Amino acid sequence: MSKMDLSLEDDRPYSVSRNHFAITRIHEDIFIVDDGSTVGTTVKGSRFGGPTPVREACCDREENLVIAGSERSPFQFLLTIERQ
Repeated sequence: MSKMDLSLEDDRPYSVSRNHFAITRIHEDIFIVDDGSTVGTTVKGSRFGGPTPVREACCDREENLVIAGSERSPFQFLLTIERQ
């Protein structure tokens, strides 16, 4: 398993936690793993992390909208995974 951490600069009022999420590859699958953030993470419209017991979401082999923090967070990313 390999893990890539993403560092974001945030100012008050904070939208993301210090260790918010990581992008992880397990075999051929790519996961977004919430690293214990306060508010949570959203991938493809599904919220996890934060107050929920779910800590990860598997990404599709195309485009994935990833939101770190609340739905109004400025930290929204389009993660594109190419087929190999």
